[in-house]
Amino acid sequence: MIREVTNPNPIDPWLGRVLAGRYRLLQKAADGRRGTLYRGERIDDGRRAAVKVIGPSMHQSQTSFERRFAHEVDVARSLSDRNTLTVFEGGRVDERHMYLACEWLGGIDLTRMLDARGPLNTRQALFLANQAARSLAAAHAKKVVHGDLTPEGLFVTRDPRGLSLVKVMDYGRQRMANFNDEGFSQVNMPVGWARFLAPEQITGHEFDGRADIYALGTILYRALSGVLPFGDATGIGIFMAQVHQQPPPLRSHTSAREVPDAVEELVMRCLEKSPTDRFTSAEELIELTERLAR
Repeated sequence: MIREVTNPNPIDPWLGRVLAGRYRLLQKAADGRRGTLYRGERIDDGRRAAVKVIGPSMHQSQTSFERRFAHEVDVARSLSDRNTLTVFEGGRVDERHMYLACEWLGGIDLTRMLDARGPLNTRQALFLANQAARSLAAAHAKKVVHGDLTPEGLFVTRDPRGLSLVKVMDYGRQRMANFNDEGFSQVNMPVGWARFLAPEQITGHEFDGRADIYALGTILYRALSGVLPFGDATGIGIFMAQVHQQPPPLRSHTSAREVPDAVEELVMRCLEKSPTDRFTSAEELIELTERLAR
């Protein structure tokens, strides 16, 4: 989770530093579970950049950390769709820390938006789904599965014309910090945020782009109703619910009672337990969300 910093620490040792001779750190922007985010600038052209300084978790060796970091950077840099965060590069800062530099976005992530404004209306949710699906479709075409899609990884910004634009972030993150070399947490749980993982991820089976569709369905359920499909579950109960329980119908929640039948069907199909019962591709979601938004 990223928490906005309201009172940046003026004695932060990273402020003012130039990383790799290319990025000057100007202001602390946020603290997160994986590191600290700074507003920076590129030395060569003065362009704004978001620079994250990341260190290994207490359960992770430096070698494992650097290997996974390199994987994340390689994955992220391979993607160039307009609905995907542009990553410039990443590398070593010192013996313990790495940095990741990417485009600076003005706006807000979906988690903070929902917390501040409440559920989205149907048109807003369809726009969100369409934009996210475009990023997923471009990634899946390159055989890249996100595998860890959450509302915090969807950033709402504006394009150069001032129109709303959704950017998907954190491709490659699913194999990164806080997990050991086998891709499991220290309590032997699968990679990712439990409430957004597809059942096949939790049970350790092979998964593909349809796991991302499940995660997007969970995000849409939350965006339209104000609650998660299994919001009452905690601990191991979250995993059990994801694998074995059917979520309550979307329109059983007060905030979603006015959602059209076709939109509820879209969301609930994304949340099918079996991948074969979900949409077969993100392209299907793009087409359907465009049709429903007319």
